[in-house]
Amino acid sequence: MVELLKEETKPITNKKAMYVIPGYNDYESLMKRSLRLYAEPPTRYIDKDTVPRNGSEFIFQSHIVNILPEVAFMKASQSNSIVFNPHSHEYQVYCRRVSWEFDDMRKSLMKKNLRKYYRRDWELSNKEEKDWCLFCLGSELCFKIYPLGLFYTQPSKSRDPLLSLGCYLSQNEIMFLIKYLFNWFQLIGMEHAIAKWLYVLLVLQKRCLNEEEEQFFETFRDECGKRFNPANSEAVRLHLIYQIINDNFCAVKD
Repeated sequence: MVELLKEETKPITNKKAMYVIPGYNDYESLMKRSLRLYAEPPTRYIDKDTVPRNGSEFIFQSHIVNILPEVAFMKASQSNSIVFNPHSHEYQVYCRRVSWEFDDMRKSLMKKNLRKYYRRDWELSNKEEKDWCLFCLGSELCFKIYPLGLFYTQPSKSRDPLLSLGCYLSQNEIMFLIKYLFNWFQLIGMEHAIAKWLYVLLVLQKRCLNEEEEQFFETFRDECGKRFNPANSEAVRLHLIYQIINDNFCAVKD
């Protein structure tokens, strides 16, 4: 943590400290080479911690490792290593880093056609709200929101918001998902699974907002403010999501 904060006083040039986007620096040629290896679509959920059963799962998993955005927001969201203290220099620097990375990642992705790099590995059509909840949050959190019944008896983990998935969502679908996440947040709080999906979907939100959408984001921001309690474990997640929405999606800034 000390080393991380020391780095933030100067521009970040070390690729290991940044998210990886196809075409970012010399990554494009690497991604093109890796995509020459054909992998059958997986028959089960695969993440970076899964033990591959065959070569296709290994190839699929290697793509996932490169796709996951390793940004300051994710590190703060999934651990308690960052303590909320708005008056400390360290926390203010950390917030600036989150803001800088969000802006930089968003600008970079707007210039890329990610579908050139990633095949469609998930079937995303015809999902209802509770299906998306199970997909994004996993069964443990989903059970807190919906009475799912006998059909949803198989435990499942929350899915990571991969760029390979997000690039196949339309802007309308992205807004629907953000609104779903807002509903779930109101019911169970700013869980890490909700925060990480929000972050990536907000990065992928490209279009100019209409008046109704601007009002929605102002409501979302204000709800984060109402629920904020510095003593709660979700304090950093709430504050960072509040900051991102206010700075990038609200016509009336707070």
